[in-house]
Amino acid sequence: GRQLTCGNIANASALLEETRSLSSHETSPHLAFYQGCIYHQHNQLERSLQCYNKALKLLPTLISARKNAVVALTALGRHEEALENAEIAVKFQPDSAERYFELGVILMTMEKYRESSEAYTNALSINPVFKEAYINNDNVLLRLNAIEDCRKNADKAIASRMDNFWVNRMQRPPHFTPHLRSKPWWEPSTFSWVAKLENEYEDIRSEVCALLGFGEDNDTCWGQVGKRSVHDGSLVSKGTWREFPLLSCTPIPEEVVRRCPKTLKILESIPEIAVMASTGVGESLFSLLHPGTHLRPHCGSTNARLTAHLGIKVPSGCFVTAGGEKRQWEEGKCIVFDDSYEHSVEHNGDNIRVVLLINFWHPDMDRRHWKPLGVDSKYNTI
Repeated sequence: GRQLTCGNIANASALLEETRSLSSHETSPHLAFYQGCIYHQHNQLERSLQCYNKALKLLPTLISARKNAVVALTALGRHEEALENAEIAVKFQPDSAERYFELGVILMTMEKYRESSEAYTNALSINPVFKEAYINNDNVLLRLNAIEDCRKNADKAIASRMDNFWVNRMQRPPHFTPHLRSKPWWEPSTFSWVAKLENEYEDIRSEVCALLGFGEDNDTCWGQVGKRSVHDGSLVSKGTWREFPLLSCTPIPEEVVRRCPKTLKILESIPEIAVMASTGVGESLFSLLHPGTHLRPHCGSTNARLTAHLGIKVPSGCFVTAGGEKRQWEEGKCIVFDDSYEHSVEHNGDNIRVVLLINFWHPDMDRRHWKPLGVDSKYNTI
């Protein structure tokens, strides 16, 4: 087992071969489990499951084998079987927060959000400092549009006084960097590059109008939000949300270079924007909402970044609410907010709304820390 833990798969395999001469894995649940782990490490999931099932047939209480079986079954899309094993694991270890958390993850994957929240709540009743359970519970409660329950979940987390975690019930990002100034709205003039961006508004707007068919509301070249990120697509409670990506951690498409050269030049000249996109912590894009579109309340992925919107096409009846405060866009002007705060959007106007959406590093983030954010593998968020 220690060889596997250290990642020494070859040594573990050799050791297993030697051990088999003394005891067959057909009669030893632990040997069957270890063989399953080796197959699992090699991504041979079906063969690993055969071994885990042998181990569990011999020793049904071998939780490590049942846990791994749940992971393998989930990866194979066999969710009902994964759920059955997770429920059995909970019965064997009813006082384990980890078992309830694993059950919650399976239920969340199956889109059984109410049951998933119950599992996370049980995990937290056993271990009130289980950060990952708070994060996942917030996600499923948002899916249920249970906003006040999200805030109560955060209240419990705050009352637990965990280090490096949430301090405001309205600010609930999965990744939390402590000691950064925290407020939902920022004065745009705080950032010197905002004036530069606003001065280039006419050129940026011209490129957007070209993308829309020279003034016609033709957004066929714009992608549906959610195709690149399933989570983003789930934010649309009604209506249509489209995007035209500009900067991200992937190479810039030739179409973007050709059609938006002036916008790209401006964005790439601002380090806190360009580096943010290159690390994958955030991105820059044109965001388009059709009339009648609403985006449900949600919190962004990290407080290490802020978000700016430059209004491009803004009809009346469009609002963004962050931290409980509602504001409107204005064409040619930027607004800046912290999207790790609970925020939502409503478009009740009669024409499309387009903004240039920009993620950039929080001003309190040392440049030495402008790099991809490490998130623990236990963060099984949706």
